[in-house]
Amino acid sequence: GSRLTVGKATSVRIMSTLAGGPDAGDDEALMKDIPPLEKGRIGGGSRAVNPRGAPAITRKVICGMLSARNPRETIMQRLIAAIAAALCFSLAHAADLSIALGADVTSIDPHFHNLTPNNNVGGHIFEPLVTKDARGRLAPALAESWRAVDDLTWEFRLRKGVKFHDGSDFTAADVAFSLDRVPAVPNSPSPFTAYSKQIVDRIIVDPHTIRLRTAAPYPLMPNDMGTILIVSARAAKGAATEDFNSGKAAVGTGPFRFVRWLKGDRIELARNEHYWGQKSPWEKVTLRIITSDPTRVAALLAGEVGAIENVPTADLARVAKNPALSLYRIVSHRVMYLHLDSSRDKSPFVTDKAGRPLDRNPLRDVRVRKAISTAINRQA
Repeated sequence: GSRLTVGKATSVRIMSTLAGGPDAGDDEALMKDIPPLEKGRIGGGSRAVNPRGAPAITRKVICGMLSARNPRETIMQRLIAAIAAALCFSLAHAADLSIALGADVTSIDPHFHNLTPNNNVGGHIFEPLVTKDARGRLAPALAESWRAVDDLTWEFRLRKGVKFHDGSDFTAADVAFSLDRVPAVPNSPSPFTAYSKQIVDRIIVDPHTIRLRTAAPYPLMPNDMGTILIVSARAAKGAATEDFNSGKAAVGTGPFRFVRWLKGDRIELARNEHYWGQKSPWEKVTLRIITSDPTRVAALLAGEVGAIENVPTADLARVAKNPALSLYRIVSHRVMYLHLDSSRDKSPFVTDKAGRPLDRNPLRDVRVRKAISTAINRQA
């Protein structure tokens, strides 16, 4: 399950994005023991919040659940949805927010590397056609609606009045450009083509309607369109991945504008004052890269940052006992498992008491695997 901790004097309600997007509605039933939460998404993993880390806060801390933007990427492959991540504070006036992330991104280019940290950060700058609510259900984003025209054609009707960060209009041409760009990004270590390869043709019906044709019936198209982030055709035409990293081409429609990325140190975002959805109370968000678990927790406790992601399991008890913090839990869609090394005759991970690999891998024996399963204290 997902975990987050917040200051004791807080109010929590589940919503889906840091600024804008569909309301949570009955999603509050997901967290029966948690009072109501504001929209937000900053990164992924568990969260801890220290009000002292945001000195400009004068009222209450409002936090939410965390999400991976891409429900079918490496860690969450084939999951239907992910829990939306959120952190937001209610303020007497606008302020800055600093959050410590557990991993750096490899690029700001939303089509370069299908990686959870990249997708989480990219989701604040760019947006997909379809998003997911706190229950993992498909919900409108840049597309207001979608339908299957026939067995081989999906139609997406786009939201009108949406502007890119440079003030240009968002249209179907930007969607077509983004879909065409996905397979064309050079040297991608993990491309997004799994979500675009089914499309054999895209037809721009009008500036706010696009149809996507497939070679065979493909029911997952709306879900896949929740993975590909839309870029500005004008800003990204001919742009390389480095142009996104520098900010030159990092022009999206999201609730935050890209300011700068100092690799290994921080990512700075500024509020999009012309966002089509609900405007964030934060003028500036700084995502600090603190990969060391102890250092990240120490920064939170010292008030150097207002929140951290990926609260280490070893620190959960200490965090829960801290009177300045509160811990909340919820079951998420994320699946984590241990796989026994049972596929080979000799395993380097199965050793005798002296640390020498055994000549025969006992995990090949189903009785051994059943015994291990029986010995697991599932209630603990």
